Amino acid sequence: MNKQSPKTILTSTTFLICFIIAVLGWFVITFSKEYVQTLPCEVVLHEIPENVKTISTSDSVVLITFKAKGFNYLKNSFTDKYTTLNLSVTNLTAKKGKKNVYAFSKRELSSYIKEYSLYGNSFVEIEKPESLSIYIKR
Repeated sequence: MNKQSPKTILTSTTFLICFIIAVLGWFVITFSKEYVQTLPCEVVLHEIPENVKTISTSDSVVLITFKAKGFNYLKNSFTDKYTTLNLSVTNLTAKKGKKNVYAFSKRELSSYIKEYSLYGNSFVEIEKPESLSIYIKR
């Protein structure tokens, strides 16, 4: 049976401890920075008025840019909150009157997202599409 000398065990243990400290230091430094990421978010419509028979959108996915610091950067990629864009049809269309087609620019959607704090301070901007249309059949 091979017995390792105390010197070999001490050297291996020292190396392992130094390696763990280096990895932890790397994580702390890497995740203390602020990162910007763009995620595809599925458009989900809710609070649909009762008199609406069918409703659809011009795009089912919107690309949204978020900024996050540290471990929140990783959390955004794996949390459902950051993979869907929940739009209230009632709130979104209230200022535009009753129509069958509503068009919203990137600026209008960004204002809506900020007004209702859908993503808190993480939201930066909408990348695509340039406009989102909602088609309503009453």
